Amino acid sequence: MKGRIALVQFRSSTDDETNIRRMENFIKQESQRSDLIVFPELAIKKTFSEVEEGVLLELFSAIAKKNMIDVVPGSVLVRSRGKSYNRSYYIDRNGKVLAAYDKSNPWRSEKIAKGKGPAAFKTRFGRTALIICWDLESPMVASKLSTLKLDLIICPSMWWQGSEAGRRVNFTEDMIDSLCLARAYESRSSLVFANAAGRLKMKGFFDRTAGRSQAVAPFLNLIAEAKSSGECVVRCRVDPASLVLARKYFS
Repeated sequence: MKGRIALVQFRSSTDDETNIRRMENFIKQESQRSDLIVFPELAIKKTFSEVEEGVLLELFSAIAKKNMIDVVPGSVLVRSRGKSYNRSYYIDRNGKVLAAYDKSNPWRSEKIAKGKGPAAFKTRFGRTALIICWDLESPMVASKLSTLKLDLIICPSMWWQGSEAGRRVNFTEDMIDSLCLARAYESRSSLVFANAAGRLKMKGFFDRTAGRSQAVAPFLNLIAEAKSSGECVVRCRVDPASLVLARKYFS
C-alpha cells in the first residue's frame, strides 16, 4: 500500500525521560497525517539490559497502539550475554514488534558486537528491512539488501560531519545522498534515512550532525529531504507501485 512516512530529525538530550516524552509527543502529532514515524539512531542514550529492553518495547508498543501508527523508535544499545548491540525495532500500529535488527557494520569507534545482517519482514508497506547508519556504506550489507526483494529500507542514523568535512564543502552530505540513492537502485526499493540533529562538544573537539534526512526511490530519486541539520520532520509518501519500472529495467 501507499505509505505516508514521517522522518524525525531528532535532537536528543542526555535525559532519556525527556527524550522519550518528546518522542511520544512527535508520535501523537504525526499520528493524524502519517502511517509510519521513524526516529534516528540512539535517540535514547541509555544502555539497556534485556529486562529493561522488554520494558522499553512494552512502552513504545503501547504508544504505537494508542496512536494507531507504526513506529521505528530509532535504535538503542542493548547488553545481552556479555555483548553490546546497537538495536532497532519496527513496531506496528497494533503494538506488535515485527522486527528487531542489530547493526552489522559498526563505525570504527563503536564498541559493539556485529549483527547478522538485514532480513526482510512484512509490513503494510510491503517487504521491509531495517539497517542502521554506517550499514549504508557496507558492500556486504548492500549485496544482501539487493537479494531480499524489498519495497522499503528504513535507516535510522546518527551521522556526524566528522573530520572529513573540513576537506571539502558538503563532503559528508554528498556521501549520504550518494549512498542512499545507490542502495535504493541496487535493491529496487524505496529508502528512508532519518538522521539525528544536534552538536557534540568534547574537550578539544566539536562536531555536528550532517542532517540530510531523506526519502529516495529509483527513477523518482529524491522524494523529500531535510533543508537543514537542525531538528525537523521530513514527510514523504512511498508507493510500491512506483518500483515496477525499476524492477523491469534492473531485474
